[in-house]
Amino acid sequence: MKGQKSITLLILFVALVAATAQAQWSTATISSARSTLAATSAGNSAIFGGGIGMISIPPPALDMYNYGTGTWTSGSISQGRTWIAAAATGNVAMFAGGADDWILSVFNIVDQYNATSNVWTTNQLSDARTRLAGAAYGSKILFAGGMDANMGVSYSKVDIYDTLSMAWTTANLSQARYELAGAAAAGKVVFAGGQNLNGVVFNTVDIYDVATGTWSTDTLSQARYGLAATACGNKIYFAGGFDMANQVSKVIDIYDAAANTWSVDSLSQARGYLSAASMSGLVIFAGGSDNALASVFSTVDILDTTTATWNTDTLAIARCMGAATASGNKFIIAGGLEVTLFPTNTAEIYTVSSTGINQINTNENVMSVSPNPGHDEVVVSLSHTGDFRIEVTDMMGKVVYSDRKNIQSGSYRFAVNDFPKGMYFVNVTDGVKNFAQKLLID
Repeated sequence: MKGQKSITLLILFVALVAATAQAQWSTATISSARSTLAATSAGNSAIFGGGIGMISIPPPALDMYNYGTGTWTSGSISQGRTWIAAAATGNVAMFAGGADDWILSVFNIVDQYNATSNVWTTNQLSDARTRLAGAAYGSKILFAGGMDANMGVSYSKVDIYDTLSMAWTTANLSQARYELAGAAAAGKVVFAGGQNLNGVVFNTVDIYDVATGTWSTDTLSQARYGLAATACGNKIYFAGGFDMANQVSKVIDIYDAAANTWSVDSLSQARGYLSAASMSGLVIFAGGSDNALASVFSTVDILDTTTATWNTDTLAIARCMGAATASGNKFIIAGGLEVTLFPTNTAEIYTVSSTGINQINTNENVMSVSPNPGHDEVVVSLSHTGDFRIEVTDMMGKVVYSDRKNIQSGSYRFAVNDFPKGMYFVNVTDGVKNFAQKLLID
């Protein structure tokens, strides 16, 4: 009997380990081969905009992937441009700035997408610039830094858009720079690294507190540009890039935005111009190159934040200067330059089919939704506080509501009076653990 129990426990352990590791890659194509595009996710869509192809004139290319249906559609942004920045919060996504080197133009254009109405509009940055960085938190979308080589200017400007008031304000970074990286967590939007047109490479970190509207500064462990950033839970990860000697870096600086502390880790392969995104408690860095583009990498570094362990994988096509985004259980990287230095039109999708029993928690002592059935407004009650993403999906997997909030009160309210009658799933994640409850609207 004891032996049988041991065998049973061993089988159960193996099954649980397998449950946390089930993931697979698939491939797709976007509408045109291009690099230096940008990506973000809003509502139920992954959005890839801008970039440049084989000729010097950047196309106004736009590709959208529906996370619920797994289908792609294509369209156009208002102006073709390369080296643009993208960021999104809730159901609003923005693609800002960029350049057209063929006509020596740098743009202040902002293409804005409302995922609720499925409508695109345009707006403007305060200054035309390219190679800037974008990040968002709560109701704020920020675009920081950038440059205009035609005018010989590196910018410190930060344009801040409030999705609630639909108004713009401006601020300034502590250092003017471009090819910096940005991400947000725990109520803070952080921009790090970069270089200026004089060849100075920075370790500067600018931190914007969304609640107070104030800025503070810090430093990376290593000055570098061409790095990538993504956030998971309360932590922001700044990885790779090129140092002051233009050598590739494998350093990962990790900022805990809640504790205001830093730690350092490393990639398996030193590289810059890589792509990053996070989902289901996984932090993913994919592709990249050396500074001279003599080597282009297929390396994928994956951090499981629930176990604090790293794994490596490979892309089907090595690429740099692509774009990545993620939502739910999917990470998508698209476009970029291949080893041949020709742009690619391929997209690679990493789907986690199981996030493990410790990832999904339907315990009502941890999370509850009331009233249930719901009518006008429902309250999500949580047993702990922190930085959460709240998504409501219908039975087909379509995201019908999405928000990101630092919840300190232990509860979150949202209106459901516009929801059609039926069954929904309320999904709440802190980037490490996922909580879910059914919600009936009658």
